[in-house]
Amino acid sequence: MDGAAQRQAGPFFEDIGVGDAIGPLVWDCTPMDLLRYASASRDFNLIHHDSDYARQAGLPGTIIQGSLKSAVLSDMIITWLGEHGSLVKLAIQYRGVDVPGIRLTGRGLVTERYSDGEGNWIIGDVWLEDPTGARNTRGSVVSSWMSRRNWVSDALMMRDDERTQVR
Repeated sequence: MDGAAQRQAGPFFEDIGVGDAIGPLVWDCTPMDLLRYASASRDFNLIHHDSDYARQAGLPGTIIQGSLKSAVLSDMIITWLGEHGSLVKLAIQYRGVDVPGIRLTGRGLVTERYSDGEGNWIIGDVWLEDPTGARNTRGSVVSSWMSRRNWVSDALMMRDDERTQVR
């Protein structure tokens, strides 16, 4: 990942259906990514940057920090949300280890969408997938969305307020 997600206008609630994709985001994790993240998060556990130590602990080598994998999935979700969606809840489970030097692909799938008196909601499953298809990091996301109708209404009201302030 070369930087933070750039938020685009993105879809409205009406544009998203059950079965639609979330992502993808392709990430080639390097040992330097682990060191940078360790510095930012203050997670200096040796299993993330000392291969010998990690092997002595029964691991295949250095492993990617779980919270870094969560951050990658978050980046993918924020990009998908664009300006019309908001992240309400993200739950992540770590079911196995991933090592630097392999390509991980973030993916997701919309599993539910509905409107109620409090808003427009989209729920989905997200995961990181290695080249073999293994999903060692899985999660669920709840998001709220602006409808096209409300966006137009809010934009018109903003223009009226701006006119009132100018007078």
